[in-house]
Amino acid sequence: MGHGRRRGGRPRPRRALHAQPGERRAAARPRPAGFVPGLGRRTRGRPSRRLPDRGNGPEDPRRRLARVARAASVHRAMTAGEPLVVEAVRGDLVESTHLIDVVIVDAGGTTAASAGDPGTVAYLRSSAKPVQATVCLELGWDPPAAEQLAVACASHNGEPVHVEAVRETLRAAGLDETALRCPGPAPIVHNCSGKHAAMLAACVANGWDPARYLDPDGPIQAAVRRRIEDFAGRPSRAVATDGCGAQTFAFSLTEAAALAVRLPRDAPRAIAAMRAHPYLVAGAGRLCTAVMSAASGVVLKVGAEGLLCGVLMETGVGFAMKARDGVARGREVAAVWLLERLGVLTPDTAARVLAEVLPNVVGAIGRHPEMRCRGELIRR
Repeated sequence: MGHGRRRGGRPRPRRALHAQPGERRAAARPRPAGFVPGLGRRTRGRPSRRLPDRGNGPEDPRRRLARVARAASVHRAMTAGEPLVVEAVRGDLVESTHLIDVVIVDAGGTTAASAGDPGTVAYLRSSAKPVQATVCLELGWDPPAAEQLAVACASHNGEPVHVEAVRETLRAAGLDETALRCPGPAPIVHNCSGKHAAMLAACVANGWDPARYLDPDGPIQAAVRRRIEDFAGRPSRAVATDGCGAQTFAFSLTEAAALAVRLPRDAPRAIAAMRAHPYLVAGAGRLCTAVMSAASGVVLKVGAEGLLCGVLMETGVGFAMKARDGVARGREVAAVWLLERLGVLTPDTAARVLAEVLPNVVGAIGRHPEMRCRGELIRR
């Protein structure tokens, strides 16, 4: 400490920072428990002594450290566990907001990063179709061509090319579209008809009654459950009936992402068919088709209620996301945002994919709102 002046002009004696009054050049006291350099002793998260203001002069270093520490603490509290936010903006107003939970796992299935709650439990819905199609193959289904396998993994638009692929699966099994039990009014154009046709063909290959292919206790649905739980590495957290009539199984997003990691190794034929025929996996204006057509190094599969699972073929990195409100629009925007940050899509390609999936111009004069995603992936 430098010399000061008392009143009367006598110099103030030098003493160490922690010397008691009357002690000259006393040795520094041992630092008490809870002492933080630059901040002093902390009591219930606050500095133990008040730091004086310096007016407009230089900021006291201890005050600056305290301020930075508080700001960092607030930043952590705000970002940890926060979901991605997708906003629909029209003019100067945010019309709608979609919150997206997302998790990324490495090739070993260990969580690498996330936003929101990676423990969110959701039904796999149609994201399980590559596994369901693989079960049909393992049970003896022999698809006429890769196109039939791709459409078995699909949530398709019911376009003519999709319908013809489904009919070919049925014809090869000696069946027609009247055997389909997915919802009408025209089951052949239902988005799950390819999966249903594959299940029917697997029944025929084993001599099982095709009319029972959707029975929860029947051989097809039982085999699907065993295989999906094998892929996930644990029993399903819940079982229900999907919108198409087949069973669906619930897992956390982390477990769903780890399941996706196993697809290239344990469902190679299904994955190869999806990559070779991305249009059959969905169709015009659909996310899976648009992304897999633009970037061959990723495989995506959406599920109802805003679910999405995927895997990067080169690195084996898997990911899963879920829109909390179940709206597909939020999922599409968040998926493109994520794939751009993972290096799968360039900014230009990401913009083209979004323009295809969420076209901005409607008719001659109407416009969709601008869609944007913001948030932060927290490394784990």
